[in-house]
Amino acid sequence: MKYHPLHIVFSLLIIVSFLSCSQTKKLQEIKKLQTNFIPQELPNVYIGMTLSELKENRGIQNLSVIQNNFLTIVKEDYSKDSIAMIQYQFSKKNELYEIIIEYDEEVDAKENFIEKYGPYNNKKEWMFTLNDNMKLKIWVYQNRLCIADSKHFNN
Repeated sequence: MKYHPLHIVFSLLIIVSFLSCSQTKKLQEIKKLQTNFIPQELPNVYIGMTLSELKENRGIQNLSVIQNNFLTIVKEDYSKDSIAMIQYQFSKKNELYEIIIEYDEEVDAKENFIEKYGPYNNKKEWMFTLNDNMKLKIWVYQNRLCIADSKHFNN
């Protein structure tokens, strides 16, 4: 049986569309699962996003960026909502894997997040399994909330 070139092109377009929809659905699921853990002051920020997505979603272009062979550190000066600074860490694959939110001195980050997440469930941190591919590791260091993809740490 001989196929017309247009049939082949059409079939390939259907396959690409299906894969694209599948990826979009998976991305939406990851974002939705993270919304309970990332503070509301950071809407549309999620672990796994790219730097260009971060700039677009946060509406910011002027960021302090430090880049080396292993990671990229991006700092956003953010002086409202009791937040002094936000730091984003990207892997060498250009995916956001950690968010560090530094709170003003008058905020007790540890107390606030124990109230939000409940008692620690993994020594002095929280570990939340979102799905088969992602666990969020969350902890407070000094007055900073740290949220990360656990794959980047030895557990």
